[in-house]
Amino acid sequence: MPEQWRPIVDFPDYEVSDLGKIRRITFGRGTNAPHGILKFGVSPKGYLRVYFSKDCKKYTKSVHRIVAEAFIPNPLHLPQVNHIDTNKSNCAVSNLEWRSGLGNMQHAATKERFGKGVYYYPKIGKYRATYNPTSRNRVVIGDFLTEEEALIARKAAIDSLNMVI
Repeated sequence: MPEQWRPIVDFPDYEVSDLGKIRRITFGRGTNAPHGILKFGVSPKGYLRVYFSKDCKKYTKSVHRIVAEAFIPNPLHLPQVNHIDTNKSNCAVSNLEWRSGLGNMQHAATKERFGKGVYYYPKIGKYRATYNPTSRNRVVIGDFLTEEEALIARKAAIDSLNMVI
């Protein structure tokens, strides 16, 4: 199937593709901005972002969000776009999905995006297993004599999570 292009809402001079590319389709009005595929920047958190100009103003938008808004229906009005493979530079529509904040954090926890979640506490002489179901919470699973026991307990706890959209 050939690459599909759609207009970007609120930015009529640009289009987005289902492969995560963005292009300018008109010659810059009042500028010498060329048409063609745009280069991306990277946010401090590692997400790809693109810079637009419209009516002599500059805008910055996340590429994954632009792709999702153009190609993925969101009937539940979920607020976040999740990278299914956890690769923030893979903004193809096949790698994106709408999720709630909690669902997005749970997905990250199951993919072990918050580190291994096992820490040694010298005060008690044990390994503590944790996971983060939301950005504000850390759940302590328990304290264990060995790192291996803590890792096994963490994996079992994450595997038992009821995934949220």
